[in-house]
Amino acid sequence: MKRKDPLTGEEFEPKKRSQKFACPANRIKYNNKKANDLRIERSYIEAPLNKNHKLLKQLMGSKKEDIFDSNYLLGYGINFNVFNHYFKVGERPYPSVYEFTIITTANSSSVKILRNDRL
Repeated sequence: MKRKDPLTGEEFEPKKRSQKFACPANRIKYNNKKANDLRIERSYIEAPLNKNHKLLKQLMGSKKEDIFDSNYLLGYGINFNVFNHYFKVGERPYPSVYEFTIITTANSSSVKILRNDRL
């Protein structure tokens, strides 16, 4: 029973029932390419998300919470459209970037940033 290598397309005789690649090097190349393709596909959101996290870490230092002007945060480089989850504060969920929750109010230009200790 011959199989076709997913990377090269060559036919080979598998030595084990679960063998899918002609050799280990092909398996490694295939999986590296697959992971790299996924990284590229996600980069449009991962890059700004990582930048937000880095900037929030610099901005907050060791503080648990602080209040900033939203224009200051925009000038600092924070992108309010990029976050990776919601964190519930009280009864309301707020957008969060990893351990930082960003609380904005509709009628105020100030933004409260909380560091969550649930990690």
